[in-house]
Amino acid sequence: MAEALTLIDAHVEGPFLLGGKMTVVDIDLAIFLIWYRSDAETPRLSRIADAVRHHPIWRRHYGDR
Repeated sequence: MAEALTLIDAHVEGPFLLGGKMTVVDIDLAIFLIWYRSDAETPRLSRIADAVRHHPIWRRHYGDR
């Protein structure tokens, strides 16, 4: 899984997975990164997950998780 995450991270241009707007895919990514603990270096994916966690939609449904 770490290898797959690293590969995805290398190809993400952002600011979200599919471009300029947040989608449900980004929310799924944030949830996955909360549950899955990895030592993989994925700074782009981490930035996306952080942006999702600060989005009003996330805050309304998940609070500070």
